[in-house]
Amino acid sequence: MKKGIKILGVICLFAGPIVYIMAVLADMTIGDKDGIVFYRKLWQVLGIAQFIGLYIGSFLLLNGLGRKRMLQSTLGLLVAIGISEITLRFNNKLYNAISEDDHFILNDTVQIHNNPAVHDSIVIQKYNRIGFKGPNLFDLPANYSKLFFIGNSVSACGYLNTGEDWPLLIFNSALEDTSQKIWMNNAAMVGHSSHGNLALLKKYLVNYKPKFVVIMAGFTEQENGEPNYFDEKTFSSLRKSEALEGISKYSYLVKLYQYLKFRSKSETFLSNTDYIDFENAKHADNTEKRLKSLENQKSKIKFSSFANNLDEILKVCATNNIQAVLMTHPTMVGKGFDDVTGANLETILIYNRNTGKEMQTILEEYNDITRDKAAEFNVPLIDLYHKVPRSSKYYFDHEHFTKEGCHLVADTVWKYLKPIINGVK
Repeated sequence: MKKGIKILGVICLFAGPIVYIMAVLADMTIGDKDGIVFYRKLWQVLGIAQFIGLYIGSFLLLNGLGRKRMLQSTLGLLVAIGISEITLRFNNKLYNAISEDDHFILNDTVQIHNNPAVHDSIVIQKYNRIGFKGPNLFDLPANYSKLFFIGNSVSACGYLNTGEDWPLLIFNSALEDTSQKIWMNNAAMVGHSSHGNLALLKKYLVNYKPKFVVIMAGFTEQENGEPNYFDEKTFSSLRKSEALEGISKYSYLVKLYQYLKFRSKSETFLSNTDYIDFENAKHADNTEKRLKSLENQKSKIKFSSFANNLDEILKVCATNNIQAVLMTHPTMVGKGFDDVTGANLETILIYNRNTGKEMQTILEEYNDITRDKAAEFNVPLIDLYHKVPRSSKYYFDHEHFTKEGCHLVADTVWKYLKPIINGVK
């Protein structure tokens, strides 16, 4: 009986590494093709099977210790951990994959939006190993400068295919046009306010030692000045990352866990994008009365919270030798008429709540703070608010850009960003 158990133990001991090798080979074959969710989950199962096989094999081989099951289990676990840590270091492909980056913020890699009125009915969002849109850091030469865009959904462009967002369109222009070698990632997060921007920069982005950070914020601030739901999600992800960071520096099993968890987050889900029918939208009466009410509303908004966060963002950049670039937030609504539909952009009701004039007035308060901070800290400002025409050719709602709008924004921002990049040594 004991002989049979030991034979089974030997089989398990070898079976773990064998299925693990199969997993690595499968991953090399499948690679990063879009949408292969099942095979990536299978890869995860097979990868973990190494550890399980080693543990069971060690447990059975140590069966001679009799009924001291606690000691037997502990020794089996230690043997499995030891062998796994060693084999992870000898597997070049996986070693390189999991040791390349120490930090992980988990993001979904596939999004499907079911609003055909806005762009495509199916939208693919790809995120790299560090959780953002753009090229990975693999094999990045030392002489390349790093640049991150941070902001909210207007920069994240979650309703467009990755690569159609204006930050990555700028990256494509930089690859063709700049004399300086530059690497860019779109690190903007849907829903982020300046609280989320600050946390992402301070707790995460500075670890990658970027040379530039481009910040556009102001539209997603809460009236009470507190972090919103999306900010809290980022805080939670950062806390989890920090909790594992110390251990992962020494344990490749922990790194493997982070890597597998990240790879398995490829999902498909439905999401309705906002859309405004400018031609048939409702309009408000008594706009002057509403504006008087707005003055009372403005007095309750904690603009100081936004100003303080921008202060902290710029101080973090200065401390870490990062060149910050501030951008004002553009909007479709406000003074004037849509040149496509003829809609009055002052009286139009946005989702039957605020008029265009009200939204523009509040946004300009945040933009003025951005302008003031750029002057106070002597950092470059790209005043995008004044550079994007109010036209439904470029916006599909009050703030988000169409594909054509993204191209216009990319061309406009790059015109001002290029000399900034080339001027910083």
